[in-house]
Amino acid sequence: MLFKSCQSLNFFQSLKGFKWKFFIAIAVIISGCSGVQSEELSLSKNQYYELKEGSVYDGDTFRVFSPNGEELKLRVACIDAPEKKQALGIESRDYLRSLLAKNPNKLIVVEKEREGYGRMVAEIFVPTGKGDEEIPISGMMIKDGMAYYYAQYSKNCSDNAERYAQLEKEAQQSRIGVWKNPNSVKPSEFRKRARKK
Repeated sequence: MLFKSCQSLNFFQSLKGFKWKFFIAIAVIISGCSGVQSEELSLSKNQYYELKEGSVYDGDTFRVFSPNGEELKLRVACIDAPEKKQALGIESRDYLRSLLAKNPNKLIVVEKEREGYGRMVAEIFVPTGKGDEEIPISGMMIKDGMAYYYAQYSKNCSDNAERYAQLEKEAQQSRIGVWKNPNSVKPSEFRKRARKK
């Protein structure tokens, strides 16, 4: 699967001087990464986040330590995983744990926004240790039916939005995970109903 974390641009962004600006612009165009995202990534060049042990709350929320040691609460961008009290809620959480456990001390966090409570919304990629290969957390959660693609927040994953939408369509057609039961309530609707009680 091809997903974009734009990490390959970090080397070029670390180079100083005017003569590199043209080369960087070409690299951005070729890679398909937006300039805004590339600038965001330049703030944490080759720095990894570390999963806080025991912090995976549900299928789209967990805590990390930033490269400078700050503890942060993260919400995985572009997905909406079942709440723990919903069908597949625990399975979704455990699946996210298994993906993050593949390299818990080297998480690539691409911040997209901060929510009102200071929670960071980010796309998360887990390096596999095989060259530049990365596990795209949002993509895998959608692909395996452990989360819904959160289309109304697609601006937070514009580089991968089309791919996520396609993965959801495939999961839905395969009737896996959240798509097994056609009467499943989406997490956003579940939360809305819970607030009314």
